[in-house]
Amino acid sequence: MIKRSTPIYALILTLWMTAFSVKHKSEGTSTAVFDHTFYEGYTTSVNLMVSDQGIPQYYWAEFHMPICLENLCNPMDLEVRWDLLGNFMDYVEYEDAPLTKFDHVPLDAADHQKLKGIIGNTESILQDYAMTDLIDTSRMVYSKEVDGMTGATSKTFETEVVSGAVYTCYALWNVVNGGVKQAMLHYTAGIMDESLRLAMLKSGNEFYIRHILAEQETHTASVDWQLFSLIFGENDYLAIQAMQALGVEFWSQEAAVAKVVEEFDSLKTPLRNAFYAKMLTVPLSTASLEEISALLEGNGSQDRKEIYAILSQHKKGMSAALKERLKTYLSRRQQEWQFDDYKIMEELEINL
Repeated sequence: MIKRSTPIYALILTLWMTAFSVKHKSEGTSTAVFDHTFYEGYTTSVNLMVSDQGIPQYYWAEFHMPICLENLCNPMDLEVRWDLLGNFMDYVEYEDAPLTKFDHVPLDAADHQKLKGIIGNTESILQDYAMTDLIDTSRMVYSKEVDGMTGATSKTFETEVVSGAVYTCYALWNVVNGGVKQAMLHYTAGIMDESLRLAMLKSGNEFYIRHILAEQETHTASVDWQLFSLIFGENDYLAIQAMQALGVEFWSQEAAVAKVVEEFDSLKTPLRNAFYAKMLTVPLSTASLEEISALLEGNGSQDRKEIYAILSQHKKGMSAALKERLKTYLSRRQQEWQFDDYKIMEELEINL
């Protein structure tokens, strides 16, 4: 470790910041997009990696910074990567300057796995404490580096940090989870367009998908249809959110209603209910009403109740042919009539 008070401290710090070059695989083009002041006033450029197709991929920044406590400093040299919403993705070490723990012992694979888990936990208790709180000065351990005794990690935080790397855990958590996330969100909002939205939706990244679903603006037709595809995916929550997020203009398209009806048997009950609720709030063509009424066959009493409600809501758009088919359906099941059957006959003025 290097003492802050030594005359060569500033020189060594400068050497740390200039001795390493960015090491990226061929992933596209990288551009510095803004400067940000991180933990302990360390300022560096935040870069945006863009694919050869012009689609933003992720943010990254280089760090060559000292981590200091009680006049002792340890260098931290690495590259950190965030996704387009400012969520931690990964860090990359430099081959000639690996991350180390107590007495400059390099972190092993298990240490790195734990460290990345700590950094990615935005709710870590590290956010509520100062670095000095992490050290228990009543428990001293010997350090070869300083040839003397130093405080041990407080037992309160032993499960929240990598053993022997408490300073690194604390500093890196604050680097990754500080105000830079909001800065990245702001920048991403400024470059958001149809191509980026489509890429985010197709990525399968749930954070990206939720972000697009939460946008309070009209999307292009291509984006809407990509959102629509979520309805038939494996994530029921996102499927319902997509169903609700798509607007009146989209659901006015007969092709959209027809596709849901076609896939109806594969939809779980919560998604079916979301579809029924949506159909009560949007204008429907006669063709769409015919598609929905076809669901009366082969479905249970709850579905029948919901379909009747939709037909009643849109009765002005029902054709004479559709009304006649409904009359035939009711006549066929006359022995099973319930309250909802009588109610729809009254509302649509169907006499049997």
